[in-house]
Amino acid sequence: MRRKLTAALCALCLTLSLALPALAAEASFTDVSESDWFYADVQNMVDLGLMGGVAGDRFSPYGQVNRGTVVTLLWRLEGSPDAGSESGFSDVDPAAWYAPAVAWAAAEGVADGYDNGTFQPEAAVSRETLAVFLYKYESYKGHALAEGVLELYTDGGEVSGWAEDAMRHCVGAGLFTGSDGKLNPSRITTRCELAATVSRMLRPVAG
Repeated sequence: MRRKLTAALCALCLTLSLALPALAAEASFTDVSESDWFYADVQNMVDLGLMGGVAGDRFSPYGQVNRGTVVTLLWRLEGSPDAGSESGFSDVDPAAWYAPAVAWAAAEGVADGYDNGTFQPEAAVSRETLAVFLYKYESYKGHALAEGVLELYTDGGEVSGWAEDAMRHCVGAGLFTGSDGKLNPSRITTRCELAATVSRMLRPVAG
């Protein structure tokens, strides 16, 4: 009887040990609930180690996304390759959390700086700017690029010339789905939108 009880306890401990990592991986943010449309996307980004909270137990889903955050996400997606921290941009401190990502992105053509030699890592990212980041990353990876139709949206003509190819790709690839018939190319990207967009990019294409 004692041997059976001991065996049962061992089996229970083994079961719990296997279950704990899954529980620990579950994101728990006070400002993200299961009823939110972006819940699964946020969880996906956290599970993959691409995004985390901003302070304590908050994700800040409606917070603005900046350039440093986007390149860091893509850098992590690539496996955080070592490209050094010297990016050559005058406003990127080598000790900054985004410095290695900026250096990698600049070296691989995933991101460009400005004519004045700055990168502006804290600058907010519009939807069309995010499209360019993703378009360049997909090009860097050698992935097929899509040709979406911007004219299907009432504000498709408002997309900046420098972002047209990128926006067409994001629309054609299903990364941008629009809202109320609009693309809102100049609207600032939020953290939940970034999570959703990158989740779509990583989703296998059905065929």
